[in-house]
Amino acid sequence: MPEDIYEAISHPTRRAIVKALGERGHMTFTELMEAANVKDTGTMTFHLRKLSALVTRNASGEYELTELGRRAYEAIKMIEGQGAAPAKEAAGPSAPAGGAKEEGVGLLIISNRVNVDIDRALLEDAKAQGRRVLVRDCAFVKVLDDVDENLVKEALEGIESSAFVEAPKRLSGVLNPRMSYVAFVSFKDHVEPSSSFMGLERTVLKDFLPAALLGSLKSGLLRGWHWRAKRTLVYSSPLRAYRSVKLDVEDSELRLTRGEGKVEFYSYDSSCKYDVGEDNDELAIKAKDCEVELSLRPGATSLELSAEDSDVKVDYRGLSRVDVEALDSNVRLSLDDMGESELGVRVEDSFAALNIAYGELRGRSKISARAEGSSLDIEATVKGNARVTPVVKSNEDSAVSIEVDSSLSGGEGEIALELSSSDSHVKAKFSRR
Repeated sequence: MPEDIYEAISHPTRRAIVKALGERGHMTFTELMEAANVKDTGTMTFHLRKLSALVTRNASGEYELTELGRRAYEAIKMIEGQGAAPAKEAAGPSAPAGGAKEEGVGLLIISNRVNVDIDRALLEDAKAQGRRVLVRDCAFVKVLDDVDENLVKEALEGIESSAFVEAPKRLSGVLNPRMSYVAFVSFKDHVEPSSSFMGLERTVLKDFLPAALLGSLKSGLLRGWHWRAKRTLVYSSPLRAYRSVKLDVEDSELRLTRGEGKVEFYSYDSSCKYDVGEDNDELAIKAKDCEVELSLRPGATSLELSAEDSDVKVDYRGLSRVDVEALDSNVRLSLDDMGESELGVRVEDSFAALNIAYGELRGRSKISARAEGSSLDIEATVKGNARVTPVVKSNEDSAVSIEVDSSLSGGEGEIALELSSSDSHVKAKFSRR
């Protein structure tokens, strides 16, 4: 299946953009922002760039769908139940009262699934029972390599009302007549079994599972796949001390600790792409499809982190400026020995946990947080006394909990929390130690 369509369907904001253009035909940039409920132009530009194969600009400067974009729109409608065909009557004898089919007759119906793999074992089992397999109302359907033409004829009734079908090229002739109301069909030389809860699978589950659990699920799956694969070191280098560190990771795992000063990049399938740059006292690292192990010497005061589809863990101390932006990621920050500082975190469709340990504060520190479709957990401890002044700037369809220890009511220091949330679960707790 085209990666562009898959990516559009698997992200709620991009689905909203494609749906809006599919329904209205053409829209301005501002109209699209409003339709997709995007708050800032930078985020909107990011998503449009990701949709470059599906969305284009016409002669008047408005946005509209490409041919591939229109196919993505039809797939989205089908997945959401707006374009599904009427249910097909089951072949064979009528089902008895109560809806249960008689043993050995009729159809084996598989429906309302995210992923379905049709393999030899499934078809042979149905055939042995004198039944035929009907797959309908599913998102992604794969016919695997071990299925042959005769088995399709004998045991597969059909595939209908589904978004994507992927199958071996050699079966195209026998499968095409057995498919109806399918948005996109891809015939390939080789079809891999479905293997994980990434992409759309994660998006569909998002309707039922808390974001925190999804973050753990995603990172666990990443670690699980890496455990099964052979890890190869592709780059290793010592690092000197830096004042400023900028990290940009995509589809990667990042572990940052305080240590001797070293960076290592690992790859599991030779797809790791990375870049390490230095500019005076600044270190800049980019990684895609990598596992990154980074130890920083003491002395860094500024950290900028951008993460997309990644699993990140940071454990460092003494920072005075932290800026985090996460999309579809799992981010855990442990920040010790924080003094007067500024911490900014913006998360979308992510899980983020911040553990902050402040020293004795004499001035003002600020935490600015924005969460969209995410789970954000902030737990801060303060040595001595300080005032905590929380301000909820916006709260749209979110569960927000802010707890401040009653003993944090005076002193020279102040921690200002500014929070904005939409469709999120946010918890902030401040205590004295």
